[in-house]
Amino acid sequence: MNLQKHFTEVNDFRVEGRCLHELSDILIIVLLGTLTDCSDFSEIEDYAKDIEEF
Repeated sequence: MNLQKHFTEVNDFRVEGRCLHELSDILIIVLLGTLTDCSDFSEIEDYAKDIEEF
């Protein structure tokens, strides 16, 4: 199963050209953050910053 492929199929209704990150990347980060026991968006943000260099 390729999660990235599935998440790229999700419709992105954000304004084109004003987004820093792909929706599929955000969904993957939220999923991984949730699986690693992040309890809110602040913790998911910290998690994303920690793995950004990875």
